[in-house]
Amino acid sequence: MDQNKAIVHERGYVKLVKDVRGLIEEGKVSAQAAAGKVLTQTYWKIGKRILSENITDNTGYLQSVLEDLSDELAIDVSTLKRCVYFVQTYPKIDQIPQITWSKCKLLLPIAQTEKRKFYEDLAVEGKLNYRDLRQAIKKGEYEEVGALKSKKKTKSVAKIKRPIEATYVYKAIVERVIDGDTIL
Repeated sequence: MDQNKAIVHERGYVKLVKDVRGLIEEGKVSAQAAAGKVLTQTYWKIGKRILSENITDNTGYLQSVLEDLSDELAIDVSTLKRCVYFVQTYPKIDQIPQITWSKCKLLLPIAQTEKRKFYEDLAVEGKLNYRDLRQAIKKGEYEEVGALKSKKKTKSVAKIKRPIEATYVYKAIVERVIDGDTIL
């Protein structure tokens, strides 16, 4: 065996370290994405299971059951409520957007389907993290984009130019001010 072929040179070793680091990071990102997807689906399944009991909210019965479940499972009641609402918002599991549970929690309070879909697409296509998506919702990006679209749709109407100069000028002497907008 040739002695030079068995030795990893400095440049080769540096590249090897860089490549292995890249593979590790890529694996971590893939694992986090897979875990996020599974967690989101799990919360949907929890909501589906709770709803399968046909518990009504008459006289606070659903609330009572959710509180008991919360104690039994050491899960916050608000999380269980979100799970139920999650299934009501996305009745089929294949309708769930490909985003993390934390991002889904931001979208659930949005009642308008079209508006929620806009932010879902923004999160998926724009690859927004939680903080950026929250900021986009808070800023009202949907309304801004909607306003731009409606401006494009409206036909340009000929507008009358507002006069810049006075067309009539009168010389007057103010004797007294009666109130804020009336003078004599």
